[in-house]
Amino acid sequence: MQDGITIGEAVRQAKNARAKAADSNRLSFVLLGDPALKVAVAHDRRVECEFDNDTVGALDVVKIKGTLYENENENQNEDENFNGYVHITVFDKEERVKTLCNDCGEDESPFEYRYRINPIYKGKAEVKGGKFELEFVVPKDIKYNYGTARIVMYAWDEERELEGNGHNEKLVIGGEGSGAIVDSAGPEMKVWVNDMVDHSVFYVGSDAMLIVKMWDESGVNTAGTGIGHEIMMWVDDEEGVSLNDYYEAETGSYRSGMVKYWMRGLANGLHTVKVRGWDVANNSTSGTVTMVVDSSYRGSVNAVKVVPNPAVEWADIVVEEDVKETETDVLVEIFDLYGRKIWSRSSSNAMAEVGDNIVIRWNLEGTTTAGVYFVRVMLGNKSVKTGKIVVLKQ
Repeated sequence: MQDGITIGEAVRQAKNARAKAADSNRLSFVLLGDPALKVAVAHDRRVECEFDNDTVGALDVVKIKGTLYENENENQNEDENFNGYVHITVFDKEERVKTLCNDCGEDESPFEYRYRINPIYKGKAEVKGGKFELEFVVPKDIKYNYGTARIVMYAWDEERELEGNGHNEKLVIGGEGSGAIVDSAGPEMKVWVNDMVDHSVFYVGSDAMLIVKMWDESGVNTAGTGIGHEIMMWVDDEEGVSLNDYYEAETGSYRSGMVKYWMRGLANGLHTVKVRGWDVANNSTSGTVTMVVDSSYRGSVNAVKVVPNPAVEWADIVVEEDVKETETDVLVEIFDLYGRKIWSRSSSNAMAEVGDNIVIRWNLEGTTTAGVYFVRVMLGNKSVKTGKIVVLKQ
């Protein structure tokens, strides 16, 4: 498949097309940016899929099977060496949408177009040998008229540095399902701030990450079509924020997923965060956490672990801290039983992803004698935790 045209060429063609219609308004638009850029399209491989049932309704289970192909027009070979992941988004049927027409004159009317507004499922599946499988439950909050859904797929193989994409519009969605799903309980929910560790009160800085983990036998509702049936967050009495776009299902499962949302510019003081979510059968659950905001807060060490312990050639100092995806100052020091510092390592830009920890390696390199040593970790020049390391003879 050939690469698409540049953005500049697309603008040129669009203006020339309007010139034939004697549209002087085409001169009102300019391109700000590099006209040589192209839209990023993954064209290394082609992703195709099929399903066990061509027509499904609300609360039906959809099973998708997919295959990666070498992306050449004359080549239909499967890529059996493709190993990675595929991200899948399923959109409900097209709807008629009108512009706001803020600048319309007396004789002008809103422009009407067709668009797929609501994603009814977003998730990720593992690709092995160019094949993948995935299933999900159609939410109750779909449009009940019959029409085709759109399945959008993006796959990547990090080891071979390959990408692929594809879409399918053959799945018909509408009406009531078979009734196989019976669910009267809301999803299980856990809510944290900055780190997935339970606290009665979370101490955070002015920017903090809300983390919500949800599980439901039928799946979590992110369709957004039912009134009030969204994943919502409220900080104190402020206006609610929809978290639907920040939810992603767990790899290979529609039953569980996670929300990660940055709360920016929080005011100092005590705050209550409430989260409410729904499953695809429209049962709700709420969760609440309390946090104290201090703009000078730079994180706290929850625990220090050493792996392996006892150590022979090296030891990883695992720092479990409560500030994720944020650069922070970390100082690791090793002391012997006499209190003498024998090793240290500092970093001013250490950062851990959500669910991960900061890891700093101590290479013994044959210079350290066998015995017991102590490790001290300082985070942000304030929070300190200690641990113990046993070194065996090399």
